[in-house]
Amino acid sequence: MNETIMTDAKYQPTAIYGHDEHIAGLVRRMRFMIPGAQDAPAAIIWKAAQIAHMHRLDPFSGDIQIYSIYKNPPPDDPSKWILNIGISAWRRAAQRQAKYSAIFRPLTPEEIKAIHPNHHPADVGSECTLYRLDVARECHALGITYMPTVAMGIWRKHAYQTGHEWHADQIPNTETPASVATRRAEKKALKIAFSLDYPDDQNFDTQQWSVVEATERQLAQEERLRATPAKPEIPRSENGDILWA
Repeated sequence: MNETIMTDAKYQPTAIYGHDEHIAGLVRRMRFMIPGAQDAPAAIIWKAAQIAHMHRLDPFSGDIQIYSIYKNPPPDDPSKWILNIGISAWRRAAQRQAKYSAIFRPLTPEEIKAIHPNHHPADVGSECTLYRLDVARECHALGITYMPTVAMGIWRKHAYQTGHEWHADQIPNTETPASVATRRAEKKALKIAFSLDYPDDQNFDTQQWSVVEATERQLAQEERLRATPAKPEIPRSENGDILWA
């Protein structure tokens, strides 16, 4: 007699990528709500939505940026477009994992030249020294010298060339070359010291959140929004008195 053995079902590897309907809905929203995404190739938007879903990023508040350095980029050539994970995503991922502290200092012209031999005198650089406090405490407990993460960022006057014309790195309206260099140094240090959240086996088995459950809740919520809310039934006694409300 054959005996059937029942075991707990494990999630399929594709479960971490989400259901097609959920990703497609995110793609539609990103296409209209993220600056620069309206004209980007479909492959770039789908990749951005996939990354946002897997790593719990907020594509609508700067976690994901989509742009092109070309003046009139072709909408059907993904190689001409850039998908960038913003510093807000790396800060949030770091804060989920451990407390940290960072110290910044400007780079000297000699230090910038050592990084970029063809540097421009107007280039601005910054150094970020990042201390991951949990690792520092563990090293102290073990008697090991703790080495913080050190990274550098540079704003370049001659960042890239089109034809015979050089172009500088873009500067947002509220920033300066120095703040751009500092942000780049911080982001590089965060990428070295931390990693984006990834729903591996341990996360699925031990953490309360689940990609599959979150997707199912999202779909259920969208179904509720499309339906007419039902009037709740109020419990009453036999004589009509309300038991609780």
